[in-house]
Amino acid sequence: MILTMAVNDKGTLSYFLEWVRRDIVECILLLCAAGARFDDLTQLMTASSPVLLKKYLFYLIDCDLVFYDGQYCIYSIKDKGFKVLSRIIEDKIM
Repeated sequence: MILTMAVNDKGTLSYFLEWVRRDIVECILLLCAAGARFDDLTQLMTASSPVLLKKYLFYLIDCDLVFYDGQYCIYSIKDKGFKVLSRIIEDKIM
């Protein structure tokens, strides 16, 4: 997949943020910052279907922004995910 490469690259990050729905990505990343189970995500993101949520989670994992901890059954944010979340918040402020 093309977007699996460095999401740190400014051009790639801009393309990523144009391609995805920022509101969904922002919500998932915020919830993953606290460590969230899939059931938690589906309950808190009622506007998104579980199928759409799974697609975004797989995509965010593939882009190395989120990881799944199988031992505790939670999704957590990675350093790159914090960078993307920061960029989304900065763009909202401006």
